[in-house]
Amino acid sequence: MVTIVNVKTSGERMTEKKVRYIKCSRDGKERPLHRMMMQDYIGRKLLKREVVHHIDGNKINNRIENLRILDIGDHARLHFKDKKRPCVTRYEIVDKLPEPTEIGRIVSLLPDYRTYKCICCEECGNIFWVRKDKKTRTCVGRCSLITAWKEGKYGSRRKKTSMASCT
Repeated sequence: MVTIVNVKTSGERMTEKKVRYIKCSRDGKERPLHRMMMQDYIGRKLLKREVVHHIDGNKINNRIENLRILDIGDHARLHFKDKKRPCVTRYEIVDKLPEPTEIGRIVSLLPDYRTYKCICCEECGNIFWVRKDKKTRTCVGRCSLITAWKEGKYGSRRKKTSMASCT
């Protein structure tokens, strides 16, 4: 038995941004109605990488003629075909990383739109680029070894030697 869980009441206003999927409950589990309808139609469970796309864009129109199964990547390409990725529009988009001069500057690098930030090494003061999602505080090489040594993360399994061996 299928129970519909969250359908709007007649007093609620529906705007494009506030429209949610109709969810229903089967066997005590709440799921989007369009996914359950597609599973029943094809006679199997949907794979994790499969997305049910509403052809007309109306999330409430769950007629089987309006639903289509897409791979998650194809679905993303369909929606963002001629648009910049929404997460990177606030950063400058570049083909290659410029000289690191301005600390705190953030850019998005084509073609994959990964974001990089310009930071200053805590040890030597060198300015360099690092991926924004990384927690790096020092440039590579000697500075990272010195910082690891100070924090007790270097040489913990080996016989401890003097700091002179890192220089």
